[in-house]
Formats: sequence, structure tokens, C-alpha cells
Amino acid sequence: MRDHTSDVRNAVIGLLVLLLLVEQSGANLSQNLLRLGLIQTWMRVKPAQPRVYALNDDIPDGWVVQTWGGATAIYRIVTEHVFMGQRAVSIQRTNTTGGVALAQDVSVPANSQLLLSIYSKGVGGAIQVLGDGDTLGWINIPAANAWSNYRLMFRVSSNVNTIRLLLRAGDLGVIYFDEAYLGVASDGRAESNLLGNSGFEEDGVSGDPLIWWSSDVAAPVNQNDLPRGIAYMNIGDMLNGNSLAIQQRARELGGNCSESPAMTGWLLARGEDYEQAGGVFAREQLYKLAIQLAPNCPQPYAALADLYARAQSCWRAAELYKQAAQLSEGLPQITGYYSFQEGLLRHRCTGELEQAAIAFQKAEQSSGWEGAVWYYGAASFFLGQVWEALGHPREAVEAYRRVVACEKCVEHRTAASDRLAILGVTH
Repeated sequence: MRDHTSDVRNAVIGLLVLLLLVEQSGANLSQNLLRLGLIQTWMRVKPAQPRVYALNDDIPDGWVVQTWGGATAIYRIVTEHVFMGQRAVSIQRTNTTGGVALAQDVSVPANSQLLLSIYSKGVGGAIQVLGDGDTLGWINIPAANAWSNYRLMFRVSSNVNTIRLLLRAGDLGVIYFDEAYLGVASDGRAESNLLGNSGFEEDGVSGDPLIWWSSDVAAPVNQNDLPRGIAYMNIGDMLNGNSLAIQQRARELGGNCSESPAMTGWLLARGEDYEQAGGVFAREQLYKLAIQLAPNCPQPYAALADLYARAQSCWRAAELYKQAAQLSEGLPQITGYYSFQEGLLRHRCTGELEQAAIAFQKAEQSSGWEGAVWYYGAASFFLGQVWEALGHPREAVEAYRRVVACEKCVEHRTAASDRLAILGVTH
């Protein structure tokens, strides 16, 4: 039976791409037919089945970020602080609220005794093992400048077949983890490791996206008669394997690339479609390809930032939004949104408050980017929160007052007024 949902989705995607690429150029019938044929060819080009299933996002493959209670932290794969191999993982706590951890769910034999071992150094933290909602094991990790090994024996009951291992960061600062092991302890001997990516060596693929395109995406199809328009010429050159021509067009646009979404929109519009065909890896490679082809265009950086933010790789996402904002300076309706997204990530997720303040101020200074009602006054309101956290009450009061005085800022006015009352200020 045919998948009619898939057919409808593909038709919708095709229509969206068509609408994206149509330019008001008064093209004649011959040009329109060329465009239609080109788009149909382009829509048939899809990635092969993925060979990897993870992003190159500083979150080690097989592990997930877990935060609670308003905690903020930065996660990184590191190469300069390693116990064994080429890589280790670090967690940098940036506030003392709640808790943060890297976690992995592991299938274990029921009613078995397990051995947990891991190396760590840094500001200190803990290792926790959860099973069926209960803590089965816990190791406190003291602050230390040198690598030390921490081991724990624990038993799972007959009704537990999956446990969750949490590598927890404790105090402000950085803690490092490397060479984790979890296995059945039999007669004092450790058996095979039940953990995936236990040495934190794997983190997606960081290869050349052009090589990925030629090896994992359907073979290019020659399209000699190209219709007019940047997007159409780029599609044709991509189908022909002529990436240099696309890069040259981007260079010719220079700083005006932010005003020409058609330069990369033909590629970015395929993101969801490519993820469905080849996984998040394919979507990541597609956005990286757009950056490589047009490094002076801000839109691909923002698309990749959004993808990383979904995986809780907030620091990488914030840095990409910062790049997008820098590339779109002079267009407040674009740069304001990118700066706001950077500020929100640094405020809520990474805890980089000084940088969050800078980003929110840039968003405040821009106009026309808000769009939805919720965004009006949001930059000022969150800037007030950041100023409070940084110990600058006067600046916080000024930010909240801007929200209260704004006619369009209905979503945040009450909250801003409440903060002013708490700060002992009338407005």
C-alpha cells in the first residue's frame, strides 16, 4: 500500500520550494517550463540511508543532556584534557541552581551485580545510577587536578532491566569525564562494557559536506539549460557538481548576502525533507554545505543553530546565532531575531550572562524582527532578568520600565511590573 501521507508531504514540500524560488521577473513560458523541470529534478535528489545517526554537536554520541531546577551549563568534547584516547567530555556549571548531567540509558541483565568505573577530574561532581525510579548507586567525586578512578559495585533486582547512568557536575567550574565502564561483575571479573561510546570518542561526523554530497546524495544530473535567477542557477550548478560557481556568486554578493535569501534558500528548504530521508545527520550536513558554499550568508548559520539547540547543544547554537547576527548587521529585522535567540540560549541554557546581556541589547536596538506578539518586549524583559542575576538592579529597573512603557509588549508587561514591585520601584 502506498504511503499517501508521504505523497502529500512531498507534494507540499515541492510546492513550498517552488514558491520560495519563484521570482517576479516576468519570465516567459519557456523559462517557466525550465524552472519547473529543474525543480522537479532537484526534488528527486535525496541522501542515501544514513551511516551515522548523531550530530557533530559537542554532545557525545549515545549520551543525552539532562538538566533540572533551572540549572545552566556548557557541554564540550575536549582534546586537551584527556585520560586515554583522543577525547574526553567536560561539563561546565555556570550557576548553582538545580542540577546538570550527561546521561545514558543502559540495558542490563536482571538480578545481576554490576561494576561501574570512570575516570574524572575537575571541580567535583557525582555519579548516580537510577533504576525503576530508585537510586541504585552513588559516587561523590571530590575536586581534583589530576585524573582519578572511581568505582562502584551495585545490584539490580529482577524487575529492573534498564538503568540510567548520570554523570553529574557539582560546583561552579569544569568537571571532566573519560573512560567509563559498566559491566556485569562475575566472580570478581568484569565482563564486556554495556555502555555505548564509553570513551566519548564519537561525536557525529565532522567531514567535508561536499564529499558527503558526492558520496551519500543521489548522483548529480546534468542540467545544461539553466533558467535565470540566483536560486535556479545554484540548483543547476549543484546538480552538475559545479560548486565553485555557487561559491563565486556568494562572493560577488559580499555583505549583501543577508539580503538575498535565495542564495541559500534553495538548499535550506530541503532540511526537513533530508532529515526524514537520511536522519538528523543529513540535515546537519545540508546546513554545513550551505555554509561552505556561502559563508557570508547568515541564514545557514541560523538553521544549524536551531538544529543544535534542539539537541541541547546550546553553546554551539549560541555561537552560530552570534555569527548569523554579525553577518546580517544592517538588516535589523533579521539581526534582531538572531541576537535575541543567542541571548535566550546564553541566558537560559549556558549561563553566559555577560554575553547574554550584549545579545539582548543588540536585539533591543533592532526593530521589525518581532513578528509574533510574544516577542514584543521579550528582549528587554529577559535583559532585565540578566541584569538582576549580574547584580545590576538599576539597569534591570530601566529594562523592565521599557517593557511597561511599550504598548505592544502585552505578553511581558505584567511580569515586568511584578519585577519592578519586587525591586521596590514604582512605575
